[in-house]
Amino acid sequence: MNKRIVKLLIITGITISGTLNAQKFAHVYGDSIMARIPAALEMQGELQRYVQKKEQELVSMQKSYENALKEYQSLAKDTPDAIKLSREQNIQEMAQNIQKYQMDAEQRVQQKQQELLAPIYDSVQKAIKKVAKNKGYTYVFSAQALLYAGGDNITALVEQELSK
Repeated sequence: MNKRIVKLLIITGITISGTLNAQKFAHVYGDSIMARIPAALEMQGELQRYVQKKEQELVSMQKSYENALKEYQSLAKDTPDAIKLSREQNIQEMAQNIQKYQMDAEQRVQQKQQELLAPIYDSVQKAIKKVAKNKGYTYVFSAQALLYAGGDNITALVEQELSK
């Protein structure tokens, strides 16, 4: 009889322990959230303006390069070699500067994007944590990274939290 009670208590304890340790899972669709946040839309506009500025600067550099190249090609045959050599060097420098600018501009655009996105990601992260805590979720996953999105979809709840 005592063995039965002990077994029953052990089984009950395991069941209660398992229930207490039950974990709730949820997932969010980050792309959907980002598409609806006004700050993210503003960030995209600001980033686009930044990219356009860099593109305009590059176009200006390319036009200067093309003009220098045309000018060099139109030099008279009796132009001294020293002048021709000086112009060739100038054109080569311009070409190198354009290539360097292109690489630097790509890096600057990525840095600008990260700089603009950081506060938005922070606010989304805080909203996810708040919703997860309030609803008792142990884990919240990004639905884009899952092969199967089980658990609750809390995307709408996170969007509501962000709109507060």
